Amino acid sequence: MPYTPDRRQTPKASRRVSVREPSLHTHARALWIAGFGVWLFVLSGVPHDIGRRLGLSFLRAPGFLQYTRLQQQVDRAQKDLQEARETVLSTQAFVRSLENDPKAQEREARRVLGWVSPEELVFEF
Repeated sequence: MPYTPDRRQTPKASRRVSVREPSLHTHARALWIAGFGVWLFVLSGVPHDIGRRLGLSFLRAPGFLQYTRLQQQVDRAQKDLQEARETVLSTQAFVRSLENDPKAQEREARRVLGWVSPEELVFEF
């Protein structure tokens, strides 16, 4: 049915809603939830950052935020260590090839020192 401004709708019969006083159980639950919220806030590490900025030592307890930052640093350090180990292994293999392989020695002498063999022609531009 379309709405017309001159036509008024009568309200439906209202239901009776009973309002009762909060029980002790409700207060205990609210107190527990508030305590849990404070605990999560402290674990988040935000108080640690605030304490560090303001110089308040009692707020400098480590939290979850600090744990995640330290974990990221550890992950980066392990990645860097793995890359360094791979570099060391490839360098060791290169050194072994220079020590034992005459072709590798010749190749490096040509590349680094610019040497040529006696039977090669050199064109300088």
